[in-house]
Amino acid sequence: MTDPKTSPGQFLMEASEAYDKRKLHQLELQKLKDENLRFSRELEKLRASIDKEKNGVIDRRRGDIEAEYEKQLRSLDNSIRELTEKRKKARDLGVKNRIKSETAELYSANEERARELKRTISDSKLPAYSRSRLYYALFMPRSPREFLVAILCFAVVFILLPLILMLAIPGEGPLESILIYVAVIIIFGGIYIKTLHRTRLRDPEGVRKGRELVSQLNENDKHIRRMKRSIKRDKDDRLYDLSSYDDELTKLADQKKQVEDKRTEALASFDAVTRNVLSDEINEKHKSELEKLSIDVSDRSGRIATMEKELSEEDMALSQYAQFIGSENMDHEKLQTMLNLIRSGEAATVGEAAEKIKKR
Repeated sequence: MTDPKTSPGQFLMEASEAYDKRKLHQLELQKLKDENLRFSRELEKLRASIDKEKNGVIDRRRGDIEAEYEKQLRSLDNSIRELTEKRKKARDLGVKNRIKSETAELYSANEERARELKRTISDSKLPAYSRSRLYYALFMPRSPREFLVAILCFAVVFILLPLILMLAIPGEGPLESILIYVAVIIIFGGIYIKTLHRTRLRDPEGVRKGRELVSQLNENDKHIRRMKRSIKRDKDDRLYDLSSYDDELTKLADQKKQVEDKRTEALASFDAVTRNVLSDEINEKHKSELEKLSIDVSDRSGRIATMEKELSEEDMALSQYAQFIGSENMDHEKLQTMLNLIRSGEAATVGEAAEKIKKR
């Protein structure tokens, strides 16, 4: 660096050249940084594209494997479902036949009791309805079920029916309601009493025999219902010859287990080996492009680091000039102005030139 006291003009010229050189290097560094940013973004975009391609290919290939095994499993599930349905129908038929077989004696006894009831009512010259179970529930109830039927029938006739009639007839008052209720009692009460006279009072022995036969029918029906419930609840299927279905279902279940094991093994192999092979293939396809961008980024990063070091050294050199010139005067135009003042003789020293710049 020239001595500013002995050669102020040369000193300012060197300072101006150093400043211009640093300014140029700053512009070059910024351009290099912009280029490096662009290449870095391209590199990042390429890597993201490669990752996306990898994920897409790997997901499709893995999905193909899963789809193939799922297809087999669905087919086996359908076969199992169809065979299970066939087994259920075969069991239901077996249960039906077993019920028919084991209750045949009771059904036969009921048919005989029904014929005997018909003969008894006919021989006693009683009305045909005298052999119905509803008749005995209303006129000679014995079982809790018959008492319940009688209570419900009386409730419908003597409570519900009058209420319906009262609601159906508009504008009735208390008197009309009472008349409706009395009419219902008279009509249906009369029918009940008349029926009683035509049956129990006319031939009590015939009605008593009919009652005994109906009781036997009810008791047999109760036994039949119990037997049906017991047979349906019986979980022992050995009586229905379902071994062929069970053997086939066991075979299908084993096949399904084998397919599931193979699927697990195939997916594990894909994740451990095939996935890496596919990834390497895609990496190899983009290798040259990836390497080129990586080299471009690495090269510019190195050059940026070098230039930043050089700029740091240039800043230190400029600071040597700035201590004589003043940091506020470290500008191309001001340095040229100061140089012109020295050359024109308007200033003899760097300090005088700086003072004149400050006054201007």
